[in-house]
Amino acid sequence: MKNKKRLPALALAACMTASLAGCGSSASSTSTAESTSTDMASASTTEAAANELDWLNTDGGLPIVKEGNEKTLKIYVENTAEYGAPEDSWMYKFIEEKMNIKLDVTTYTSDNKSEFLSLAFASDELPDIIIGSNFSAAELLNYGELEGQLLDLAPYINETYMPNLYSIYQANPELKDIVTTPNGNVWSLGAITSKTNRGDYPRYFINKDWLDECGLDMPTTLDEFIDAMRTFKEKGLAEYPIGGGFASEHPGAYILNAMGYVGANSKAYAVCLRNGKAVVPLADREAFGDYLKVMNQLYTEGLIHPDFFTMDRSSIYSVFAEDVGFLMQAPFVAVPDFTEFWAAQPLTSEWNDTASVPAPTGGTIGGVIVSAKCAEPELAAKFIDWFYSTTEDNFQMSMGGPSAEQTDYLLGLVSGYKVDENSNTYYPDYEDNKDAYSDVNDYLHKKVVMWNAGAFGYDLWTNDPTSLKYAGEPDASKVEDPSTLRHDDPVISTNGQKMFEYALQTVETPYLTSDTFPNSVYLDADKAADLANTLSALRSYAEPEIAKFVTGARPLTDDELNDYFDNLDALGAADYVKAYQDYLDSTK
Repeated sequence: MKNKKRLPALALAACMTASLAGCGSSASSTSTAESTSTDMASASTTEAAANELDWLNTDGGLPIVKEGNEKTLKIYVENTAEYGAPEDSWMYKFIEEKMNIKLDVTTYTSDNKSEFLSLAFASDELPDIIIGSNFSAAELLNYGELEGQLLDLAPYINETYMPNLYSIYQANPELKDIVTTPNGNVWSLGAITSKTNRGDYPRYFINKDWLDECGLDMPTTLDEFIDAMRTFKEKGLAEYPIGGGFASEHPGAYILNAMGYVGANSKAYAVCLRNGKAVVPLADREAFGDYLKVMNQLYTEGLIHPDFFTMDRSSIYSVFAEDVGFLMQAPFVAVPDFTEFWAAQPLTSEWNDTASVPAPTGGTIGGVIVSAKCAEPELAAKFIDWFYSTTEDNFQMSMGGPSAEQTDYLLGLVSGYKVDENSNTYYPDYEDNKDAYSDVNDYLHKKVVMWNAGAFGYDLWTNDPTSLKYAGEPDASKVEDPSTLRHDDPVISTNGQKMFEYALQTVETPYLTSDTFPNSVYLDADKAADLANTLSALRSYAEPEIAKFVTGARPLTDDELNDYFDNLDALGAADYVKAYQDYLDSTK
């Protein structure tokens, strides 16, 4: 039965891709202190409860469910077409055989996610755990605090049920603040990464070989970028040089960033900063009309695909596999030859004279939730906690499979990963059967993992620049043009992951800024629900109109643009932005 009672507490209302700046408010700090006190006060109670669960292994080892007992977790998992059947993956076998947990797995895709999850919550037919949905804070608030359909994980984050996560939060309380509402609820968990995680830098990549072939320097302005794409097309290097579409790898964030929208998402609906003020780009009269004109120019000149607004993710990646000059994705994931690419510099423009990119935050929300219907929450908590292990072995086994030496854990894999003399991780199974897979990521999706490794779990140790992951890399400060290492350095030129992260580090680090909209915004429950409804209305109106403006179906005249913005104001755009500006002012 859903709990429809509205609680008069503060709740987590929105989470934007931004830095941790502003997250450590007095409310958050108080919440952390109260949580610590509660942990201490309830420790004996938790231990006593655990003693009654004689089937549950609480010593931190495997199996999670003691031998001779049978327990099942019903899980919904988001994946895409490149993933194999869950039951065929190494991770599935590991969970069933080594954790001793039976699985009942249902998959959904990014294309049907909204409909699938809406129906599941509306019918209240929920599994024990949902993984990879990337729930927004507003959704978590609605399903958790208002509807009572999510389990509050806060009572389980302790040394008994979630010791790995507990130890991380003890050492880094600001990370717990990200997932904790001011009244102490934890409705979801996400990934934990280093604030210096190079892989979390914005993914802007340009075909550097083509720039060199055309005698062009790396673009530093929006005009130079468009000229470069135009040159690529004129020389026949790519029919549609700017890769991506509305559904996936949308290039809009790069252009919005050039126009001064720091932290904007590609579809322009996330709250971000422009000139130090909170804005929602798609409702911003000051510059968004000019953004639409830029996008229309790209569309009219054939610099983006004519099916930009209708292509699905699979079609977008098919275009990537042909010829592309710019993409919003790691090259080793999307294109046949990642060494052609290098990180694109953040741009200035006539609307913005400061090149900048938002710094990584260190933590996310919404990656995994436990439903209130879960009959054995202690089992769910122990299962989730395993993925927050801080040991190298457990990280590799949870995200990349076992090493070749871990023969007891291969579970049907021909071989696990190995590490070469340059500390590069590679997969013999893939190296020996490259014809069967488009790339190593395809191999991992079909043979090893069940969900995106970035959904939830601990990734900190691998993203420390002093870790083995980066051993053997050259010192960027001693290389005049680091992009030459794409071809010349054996570590960079043979490892797509390292090339991708090294490129981001060398190009974007000088432009990182923490002056972004706060990662977490705390508003009262009723206000948060109202704002979520307003945002839904704004997007429902704006997105088809944006498509019309960009494709030319609607003229980009002053009268038409004013009508567009007037309609958004009538739907509450100005009040929506004001609410977030008020919050921003309160944090200062």
